[in-house]
Amino acid sequence: MRGSEILRAIDSRPLTGQEFIRWWRRENDFADYELIDDFRERVDGTQEFEGFELLDLEGMWKELVRLSPDPLSRQKRTKGGDVIIWKHRDADGRMTEETCPFNAETVMKIFDAETRGDTLV
Repeated sequence: MRGSEILRAIDSRPLTGQEFIRWWRRENDFADYELIDDFRERVDGTQEFEGFELLDLEGMWKELVRLSPDPLSRQKRTKGGDVIIWKHRDADGRMTEETCPFNAETVMKIFDAETRGDTLV
């Protein structure tokens, strides 16, 4: 499957809130996760892919928690919606606790930081 085919499939899907793409190549043993908008900007129509899956915010949150459960929790707030409580090391190596909005950009930022691109299939 070529990148152009994936883009056509993305463009023809019903608007269901799917903001993420999980894709993998034939020769690799890992999957990559991206915001669909970032994938759309980066992908070359001639690139070859083995397959892909579209995920909504809840699906991506489940993947994040599955891959890195310890430093994360989600809290419901009466004002402003859900937030993510993320415990991680800061640039100086100290443990810090960050409260982040529960949205696609934040989930992707945390996912990238926690997995460091190591997402085995």
